[in-house]
Amino acid sequence: SFGSPPIPVQRVQQDIRDAWLAAPDACFFSGKLQESIAAASASASHLINAEADDVCLVENATVASMTVFNRWTWSFVEGRASRGDGVLVLSVIYKACEFSLRATCGRAGANIVVAEVPF
Repeated sequence: SFGSPPIPVQRVQQDIRDAWLAAPDACFFSGKLQESIAAASASASHLINAEADDVCLVENATVASMTVFNRWTWSFVEGRASRGDGVLVLSVIYKACEFSLRATCGRAGANIVVAEVPF
């Protein structure tokens, strides 16, 4: 992967894990989990200049990519995108995501445009 998170982040992660493992039902059914996710989304929203309600935190880049690809597919189905439209990706794209994107674009008739990033 891309390395470990900073020690302060690891400490917060451990605190969250400890609370979850101590009382998983209480964390989930009390609404604390949802509140924590909403607070994290709000924090992230400021970093990317977005509304908190428009931010969705997911497990990893693959899940995020698949969410975007699915949205793209629906853009074609709903007529908001047309055959021949392009999708811009960086040359350093994670290969699993690239394969999924190629499958999605292939079905939809979209072109993939690769921006080369020296690496």
